[in-house]
Amino acid sequence: MIVVVATSNQHKLEELQALVSSHGLDVDLQSMQQLGVSVNVEETGTSFEENAYIKAKTIFDLTGVPTLADDSGLEVDALDGRPGVYSARFSGPHATDASNRNHLRAELAERLLTTSSARFRCILCYVDEYRTLFGEGACEGTVQTHDAGEHGFGYDPQFVPAGFDKTFAQLGSEAKQSMSHRALAVTHLSAQLNRLLNSEPPVVPSIDMTELVVSAAIAAARNDQAAIARWTKLASSSETLRLALYETLLQSYLFGGFPTALDALTTFSAVNGELQTSSPPTADVHNNAVFYKRGRELCARVYGSVYPKMMDRLSAITPDLSDWMILEGYGKTLSRPGLSTILRELAIVAMLANYKREQQLISHVRGAQNVGATAAQLETCYALVYEQCSESSARLLRDTINRFAQVST
Repeated sequence: MIVVVATSNQHKLEELQALVSSHGLDVDLQSMQQLGVSVNVEETGTSFEENAYIKAKTIFDLTGVPTLADDSGLEVDALDGRPGVYSARFSGPHATDASNRNHLRAELAERLLTTSSARFRCILCYVDEYRTLFGEGACEGTVQTHDAGEHGFGYDPQFVPAGFDKTFAQLGSEAKQSMSHRALAVTHLSAQLNRLLNSEPPVVPSIDMTELVVSAAIAAARNDQAAIARWTKLASSSETLRLALYETLLQSYLFGGFPTALDALTTFSAVNGELQTSSPPTADVHNNAVFYKRGRELCARVYGSVYPKMMDRLSAITPDLSDWMILEGYGKTLSRPGLSTILRELAIVAMLANYKREQQLISHVRGAQNVGATAAQLETCYALVYEQCSESSARLLRDTINRFAQVST
């Protein structure tokens, strides 16, 4: 099985091939150059998960070949989780491994530090015609200001894994492969790939993703477990659809409350039976500073020009709820992979229309437009609310959509 790796880093390609082979996978990893692809994928995500998916999906769409992408980096506690997703370009647009290490050294020195607790994190994303799979690994340790060792690359000469007194660059590739973040991510992903290689390709149902997500959000809001069961069965043969459904039901707790999400996911789990889902990594392995940063960025993107005023007003009323919204709502939940920001907003719009939450509905119809939802997608959302909710809910959504349509013209 040929899998293209969405990277131009030969060190990373060789390391991934060795790791994949060590798990008994009969997979030939090839570079983009070997398949005649020369493209610079812009990593616009605010998390490792988003960037890995963006790279994998972009290269798969170009080649049609199953694609593996990784996004990894160093999270330094003394730097509030930086450099994180910016690890490869920490020192600027023309960064090198050496300049990045020098920049890290300088930032620690500014804080009068010679070491800090840190971790390497890696997210692997596999995409083919039928599935999107994720694997995660994290290696805890410390970073130091001086380099040591001649093996490895990137920050390896500065990173000392927990339980050792030598850097990755001193320990060598064999020792690194047994404990590194990338090795752990491959271990996580390889079990899923083994099942994939030993199974027949699923028959993908003809389901519109917008219809699936919006209808599932409405069913959760209305506590319609029969409808949730129907959508779960329809999505069961596609990993992509099943993951999108899972994410839609999971985020319903933000607007419908914990019992709403728990009831919906209980039905989802019961219908899935022994089927394996590929949900993204759990939140407890992440750094809250990273969550808070990406939560602020996503919230500002959704609310656009009204974001500063809205946050000032909310903070004046309740700074606790303001912080929870950014950290728990946008940082931990709405920034997860598995479902696009546009579809997440449309699901929210549908739930708010069902609940007739007018002011929040106005904000999130605007938010859906801000993140790129088309007029056709909003019309689909309205049609599904009209069919599945009350007449008053549909009328409220119609008036809200028309209000913004008039503003835009």
